[in-house]
Amino acid sequence: MFIPAKRRTTKQLQEEKALLFSNEIFSILLEEIPNLIFIINDCRQIIYANRSVLRALETEDTTVVFGKRPGETFECMHAENGHEGCGSTEYCTVCGFANAISSSENELEDQRECNILTNKGKALTLNVTTRPFKMNGLNYVFCAVEDISDKKMIVNLDRIFLHDITNTAGSIYSAIEIADNFDFDQLKALIKNQSKRLLDEINSHRILLTAESDDLRTKVAETNIEPLINEIISGLLSGIRFRDFIVNTNIEDGILFTDSTLLSRVIQNLIKNALEASPKHLPIEVSAKISSKNELVLMVKNQTVIPREVQLKIFQRSFSTKGAGRGFGTYSIKLLTEKYLDGNVNFVSEEGTGTVFTIKVPSQKPAGVII
Repeated sequence: MFIPAKRRTTKQLQEEKALLFSNEIFSILLEEIPNLIFIINDCRQIIYANRSVLRALETEDTTVVFGKRPGETFECMHAENGHEGCGSTEYCTVCGFANAISSSENELEDQRECNILTNKGKALTLNVTTRPFKMNGLNYVFCAVEDISDKKMIVNLDRIFLHDITNTAGSIYSAIEIADNFDFDQLKALIKNQSKRLLDEINSHRILLTAESDDLRTKVAETNIEPLINEIISGLLSGIRFRDFIVNTNIEDGILFTDSTLLSRVIQNLIKNALEASPKHLPIEVSAKISSKNELVLMVKNQTVIPREVQLKIFQRSFSTKGAGRGFGTYSIKLLTEKYLDGNVNFVSEEGTGTVFTIKVPSQKPAGVII
């Protein structure tokens, strides 16, 4: 367990808060600070949150915060899974908020970025600053929190968009530069492929933006699984980057009623991630079938193993093993699969097995169609 399990009772917390705020000016000053301000006791329970916190949580009820821990307040999906709540899961060991508090418990000032995926599927990015202090012989941590979710999202999307568009546009330009080395049909096919890739990149970013803002609307239609997946694989392997890679497939054809555009985006990201993680001499495996429950079960396997610390961050919006600003691949897979396709995604990564991502997507009933 990362955080001690002990908690104080509501009565004890109220007495502690009364002592802490015996000087009314202290409370008045904190209320005027625009940042989200928390004061946390040595049990890591919140005994004070200013009005900016309540405003951010869209409530006037202080009991929503009082006595809780930060992850419980922000509805972190891992907090409710821990035996003792926030701080009691393995995921808490890589939490920026928890580690910043831990630093201040050791009498250090700290500032960290915290990525939270809520139990409602919302992604938060928080900038957390902590300072230790003592009052009435008790130890406390002062926390100033800034919600930088939107700013971080825009910056990263811009960076990724420019990176991907520049690469694809560069490929088109290079093809034109060496046009004399190709006959007309070869050149036409090459430019067509790269132009399609450029349009795919633009559409991918449009989908993610609308999904993040809850403006994305699904369009359920009959989808043939085998040609859909084979076309995705063919498109990836036809590009310069993955031209020499190997993909072994075991795909059973079947019909699924779903949004084929979103499903394509999810599958492409899964396969692309597997290719990026694999040396070109090691094949990846893609299998898919429609189960007896009338849902698509798709598995993508590569032979590399993800370090445990990385596994704990794998679905965070801003995290990536590929460098700063490259962390939307697995996050978008989870967002689109679980929020818009009504499915689920999970993975295992261990020695002897490699890494296997699995998605399950059920058939959805479009208007006027009997499944």
